[in-house]
Amino acid sequence: MATATATGASINRVSLLSALARAKRIVPRSTPTPILFCVKLTVDSSGCSILATDMTQCLRLSVSGAIGELDCVLPPVPLTARPPVAMKSS
Repeated sequence: MATATATGASINRVSLLSALARAKRIVPRSTPTPILFCVKLTVDSSGCSILATDMTQCLRLSVSGAIGELDCVLPPVPLTARPPVAMKSS
């Protein structure tokens, strides 16, 4: 099982990326309030939850396979983007 690990928490990577992709639909494309570009990620004894809002609608998702404790705000776009592929030189 692939996991995404942050200081204090370990989360099932596939479940996390799936939830972040869904949360990204709620995050506004433009806003005068920069915090709305982010999602809130919480991991505690009850599991992992992701919260996204555009101030008119709110989405709270539960992610399975999480252990530890973490409470942070992060942008969803870089986390759901694929890492760059290294080019081989000829």
